[in-house]
Amino acid sequence: MFNPVEMEDGTIHHPYDIVMKMEKLGWILLKDNLKQEFFTSDHPVYVHNPPLGSKIIIRGYGLDSYTAESVEIFFPLTPRLCLVLFDKKYSEYKNWGLIRQVNQGELDWINTQVIAMAHRTVFTKNNDFQFVRECIKKHPKLKDPNRMRLSL
Repeated sequence: MFNPVEMEDGTIHHPYDIVMKMEKLGWILLKDNLKQEFFTSDHPVYVHNPPLGSKIIIRGYGLDSYTAESVEIFFPLTPRLCLVLFDKKYSEYKNWGLIRQVNQGELDWINTQVIAMAHRTVFTKNNDFQFVRECIKKHPKLKDPNRMRLSL
């Protein structure tokens, strides 16, 4: 999946430069005090590369997408916390502190991405799947287990 490198001594290493680049990303925790919670899934990490100005281009595939310009990586940790790693130069998250309250639109967007990236299973703490049903109704292709997904 991450194209590890086999060293001469037989040990497996992941590309060091990717780790070093990710270390330089900013970090923020999104806190959820809303009625709805963060979802997670069998593929919970979502990598988002928002457009830079008017340029709508893909800036990296696979591991390269984790360090592309303007990257935002969302990882729901608990029903009330989501870790976001972000490009310190371009991301809107650069202007916030270490912990920020998530708003409803942002929570809905993150949960929609978690649903879209899931292979088979979405998890919620309270087994409230109303948002999932609404999302699938709005985006019927999400019902297809063989749909295209971004492969990381």
